[in-house]
Amino acid sequence: MFQSEFDQFKALMSDLCTAFNRPYTDDVVRVFWEALKGYPLAQMRVRMKVAAGTLKKFPTPLDLTPEPEPPRHDPGEQSIFDQLADFALRTKPLTPRQWRGWTFIYRGNSGGPGIKPSADFAVTGLIIPPDGDAPGYRIMVEDMQLEYAA
Repeated sequence: MFQSEFDQFKALMSDLCTAFNRPYTDDVVRVFWEALKGYPLAQMRVRMKVAAGTLKKFPTPLDLTPEPEPPRHDPGEQSIFDQLADFALRTKPLTPRQWRGWTFIYRGNSGGPGIKPSADFAVTGLIIPPDGDAPGYRIMVEDMQLEYAA
């Protein structure tokens, strides 16, 4: 027989109330359910076990709220600066000095102290200077886009 998610949550709340010697009531379940129903039950189970083992007082719903996952970015969400840097690090053998020494190529007026950027300002590439025997590179946005298309 399968239990609904709410029934499983009620069982967890019963265990939590027992661990803290607190009366188990429908009101307690309802308040916690309304605050936590958007989170996966597996995360609730882990947070309740941690609370039962570490807290000295009965937890609040805030104590049981899981930590948010860090945002994950795909290349479409990254800035053009990050995309060019990732592309350079992934496709070119760079020395540590080259990692720190690159310069971005701009088209248009990029602004500056007291200068308003022009409307057609855009990053078009990246220049990585040579370092000793390591060659320098010029990576353009078009190069990167061609690789993503292939």
